[in-house]
Amino acid sequence: MRLTSEELSSAIIDALSSFVQASMDKTSTDTIKSNYIAGQYIQLAFVLQVFLNTPLLVVWVIFMEQFVMWLVQDSTVALIALEYASIVVYAYMVQALSRTLTVVFHVCGHEHFESVIDLVASFLQVIAIACVVVFVNGAQLKTVAGIQGMLRLVIFFYFLKITASYIFFFHNSINQCCICDC
Repeated sequence: MRLTSEELSSAIIDALSSFVQASMDKTSTDTIKSNYIAGQYIQLAFVLQVFLNTPLLVVWVIFMEQFVMWLVQDSTVALIALEYASIVVYAYMVQALSRTLTVVFHVCGHEHFESVIDLVASFLQVIAIACVVVFVNGAQLKTVAGIQGMLRLVIFFYFLKITASYIFFFHNSINQCCICDC
């Protein structure tokens, strides 16, 4: 499920990256127009992520139980997988939207920003899940999915805040990218 969602999301982001990079070309004389067009591309990518990922994730949820039954022939495992998938699809959608926000940083050469945040988030996720498994009596897989979803939502709002801060507060009017000095 995650692989198909990430592949679709990556295809959209790769296309978006090309358009954003072209719109933020240093040869452009109208920086404000270039930044506006880049913002339009990011908004379009958000819409594409929602409209293309939603049906894919819904199909996964609908067929998860049958797919797992086909693989393991155990109805209990299939039901647990269905409960997990029903919750974790929201985390995958939020992750796709978060990655869409970070395209501008990739275009400007700040790929390390997303990598560091993802590393910290993964570390926190492992700690949170370990704490739930150790300290909560009768912890279930859907609890793990909830933790993943909540953490992805926090990261999304963090990326949204950082992206908006760069775009709106660090705009440099000397024919440079509004996000960085590229």
